[in-house]
This record gives sequence, structure tokens and C-alpha cells, in this order.
Amino acid sequence: MAEPLDQRLQLVISKGQVRAIDEWRRKQTDLPSRSAAIRRLIETGLNMDAANSPVSPSSGPARPRKPRSAGKSKTKLVTR
Repeated sequence: MAEPLDQRLQLVISKGQVRAIDEWRRKQTDLPSRSAAIRRLIETGLNMDAANSPVSPSSGPARPRKPRSAGKSKTKLVTR
């Protein structure tokens, strides 16, 4: 029996990534919904053999994240 789909996940992606997902799903014989296509792509990625097909987060078109400390001033507390 398949695991129930009872968890929601909000996802923010670029227009280019949406376009790529839509192009991929149109190539499928059953034309899955966008949500089903994303689930299939995630499952495919998770099932890949990491030793033979390493995937790095920086290999895609996603923009790099700023370090958490970026833009925040650091102050030192001095006690005597």
C-alpha cells in the first residue's frame, strides 16, 4: 500500500525551474499534475546512486544563499 500524501510542503522556485518541470511532465505518457511530477522527480533523485551520480546543490540554476551572518553586525559583549 502506498504511503498517504498527508504532508504539505511550501516550495519557492524560479520560473525557469517551473518551466523545466512542466516540460518534463509533458514528456510523460500520463501527464502528471505539477505536484505529482515534483514528487516523482524527488523520488528519482533520492533513489539515484550517490556514488555514481553525485548531485551538488550548486550544479543547478538556483541562486546561492547568503550566509546567515551576512548583513548582520557582530558586536562583542565585554564584561569586567
